[in-house]
Amino acid sequence: MNLDQESLVHGVIRTVTSDDRLESMNFRQINRNAILSLGTMDDFPYLTMEMFHLPGTQELQGTYLTPMIQFAASYRAVEYEWGQWLEKFESLLACMYWRSATVWLETELSGQHVFSWESQGQYHQPGDRILQVRCEWEHELGFV
Repeated sequence: MNLDQESLVHGVIRTVTSDDRLESMNFRQINRNAILSLGTMDDFPYLTMEMFHLPGTQELQGTYLTPMIQFAASYRAVEYEWGQWLEKFESLLACMYWRSATVWLETELSGQHVFSWESQGQYHQPGDRILQVRCEWEHELGFV
């Protein structure tokens, strides 16, 4: 039996399309480059490109209206370093085009937390400095 505390982090970034095909391709490429720039190695709490599933390079491949970038990882008790993880994630978001992002943090000791970011305008674009996060906490208590 493993006594370590496992934390699961997963989520989705809802990205942006445009009526202009070239602009949509540009949005997609900038987002891909931002994630690929994370690399394969990082200090704990890590945020690496392997955590992410990127949409294909073709316009709207795997997409109806909203291109989505999913991500997931498991950690050993990441909640104790959660502020650092959020800083890394928000630095990534600052370099991307997106409408919203949601992160679920599932911990063994303190339940599930849902963190949400919504763009202030029609969408967030690289260089926008205003990122506002909202957190909801879900915790089930069991009695023996």
